Amino acid sequence: MNLFKKSGLTNLFIVGLLVFAWIMMGVDDTARVINDAKGNPIYKGSDDKNAVSIAMNVVWGDEYLDAILNILKENDVKITFFVGGKWAQNSSDMLKRMVAEGHEIGSHSYDHEHFEQLSYTQSVEKIKKAADVIYSICGFAPMLFAPPYGEFNDTTLRASRDLGCKTIMWSLDTIDWRGDGVTAILNRVKKNCHNGAIILTHPTADTVTALPEIIATVRQSGREFVTVGEMITD
Repeated sequence: MNLFKKSGLTNLFIVGLLVFAWIMMGVDDTARVINDAKGNPIYKGSDDKNAVSIAMNVVWGDEYLDAILNILKENDVKITFFVGGKWAQNSSDMLKRMVAEGHEIGSHSYDHEHFEQLSYTQSVEKIKKAADVIYSICGFAPMLFAPPYGEFNDTTLRASRDLGCKTIMWSLDTIDWRGDGVTAILNRVKKNCHNGAIILTHPTADTVTALPEIIATVRQSGREFVTVGEMITD
């Protein structure tokens, strides 16, 4: 009975804290904080943030990365590169350039696995292996994890959370890997750009061509660019 009473008091205290958070931050932000605590995936930042983030998944496309980094530097835009561990091993100089130029580095696992098919142990192993590689090159381990193919399940989320990572998805997909042209990419951005957006991209020829106009479109909308880490931090 005493344990039951203690549990009841604890639950009442937690509810009180959540009500206080709801009052102080608003319904949307409170829900996002609760979701973060559970390790649920994050698709976007707050609607109150007049900003967007570009997330670029990198496991191939080295031939386009120099041009992409040059465009970002010329326009003073910092983005979040979610890099694969195997890619990082083979392209350490490119990864070091990303870091040196102020971009944020997240993990895209080790070798682009389908995480819905992995056990908890396998999921932990793949995420940790990528983090170890990135640490060996950059001197830090990524705290953001973007699952390959956008695939995840409860096991994936638990593995990511247990390793201290936030699982990141997106709210605006350029679908730049499909090769249906620059105009299609730009139309998706212009039509769907919104406060708190996480814009998913990849290093492709179409992305190189579209990137300057994507930057111009976002800025013309009155929004600024922030990294994913900055976007999801209140």
